Amino acid sequence: MRAWAILQLREGVDLSQPVATLEHEFQLRWPGHAFRFPAVKQGCLDAENPLSAYVFVEPPIDAAIFERSAIIGAVLKDPSTRRPTYVTEQELAVMMPLPPFPPPGSAIMVTAGDYTGLEAVVVEVNCANCRVLIELWSRQVVLTLAANEFERV
Repeated sequence: MRAWAILQLREGVDLSQPVATLEHEFQLRWPGHAFRFPAVKQGCLDAENPLSAYVFVEPPIDAAIFERSAIIGAVLKDPSTRRPTYVTEQELAVMMPLPPFPPPGSAIMVTAGDYTGLEAVVVEVNCANCRVLIELWSRQVVLTLAANEFERV
């Protein structure tokens, strides 16, 4: 069964930024790990939700590496064993919806407007929409799409 270690963000981390941006930053710092953010609202961390201060990482993890980070305040640990605390995939799924916008670099299919049916690559994400690049033989087009105007590929 898949489990996720619980990390607490350091106090002062900007909770208004897009989750895709944070996820990208985490991937750069700790490549090879999968991360999940449980408190998302319109593509950004939901600062009003107490879970916005947490992130989940797929093991195996070296707790000391995360604890020395400027972003992570603590790795939640069992008080008796001092091992990281885990939640199951099912518990995590209950806590978090799928973010409406995929991270930059992701492929999507446009489902609305003049470019319906064409594949695009996400180049920028914010809380309200995402910008995607469509490359055709003779031109490149950058579109701004809402969450209901594309499908993940």
